[in-house]
Amino acid sequence: MAYTEKDGYSIEDLLHFGYGHVDAARALGRLGNRAIAPFLATAVEERQSPVMVAALGALAQLRANSQTESALRHLDDGNGGYQALQCLSSLSGLPMSDAVREKVVATLAEREPDSLAVAGLIRAGARDAAAQRTAIDRRLRRPPSFNDDILVSALNDRHESETSDLLDKELVLASPVVTADDFRVAFKSAGLALELPAGVRTIGAFSKGSRVTPRRLLEHMEPGKRTLYVDGSTIQLLAAREALQAWRKRMEKK
Repeated sequence: MAYTEKDGYSIEDLLHFGYGHVDAARALGRLGNRAIAPFLATAVEERQSPVMVAALGALAQLRANSQTESALRHLDDGNGGYQALQCLSSLSGLPMSDAVREKVVATLAEREPDSLAVAGLIRAGARDAAAQRTAIDRRLRRPPSFNDDILVSALNDRHESETSDLLDKELVLASPVVTADDFRVAFKSAGLALELPAGVRTIGAFSKGSRVTPRRLLEHMEPGKRTLYVDGSTIQLLAAREALQAWRKRMEKK
């Protein structure tokens, strides 16, 4: 496959800028072409979070092991800090070689009990049910914070991986998406049931034929201080503490 700039953007352009280009990095990983790996590796080195996180995840998804291992070494140079830990935590749940996984798990274990490290170890399957219950209990004893959302996300990814994959699978909208009911219809077409809290507001609209992932659709809602909770094929927007308590109850059975 040859890459040109005839359409106006090079791969470097797609990966060079901030939040709007996270999806570009993820999409490049899904293409399955390892010729893209050098571009993704460069994006990691430029340390533009969250593009860096998405680019490293795409490298792992491509199983471009040499570039992934090189990127991990780059994170070890002492300058990565929070961004490096964020990368490793997100990376831990993706397909990768055993050698890379061992490196990721070992590095995360060194950073426990940091919330991102714990979340990454859960995603990697490196913490059993008892350890996960302990992590939830520890989190619930502390004041509410964004770390609640981080732990809920890790538990979703670990125990509901098939649904998490569906949330990131692109769909073509069969009809416009404007209202909350439209969002429910779109999710149903993706094989998911969407349960929304009362009073949720939508932000913007999507036209018929738009290509978008269900997870991206949720970014266009204004649910207040709520987080994504996955139970089978059902997606709910709950208060983070409520989601953690729901996971704690479920973990009793594991």
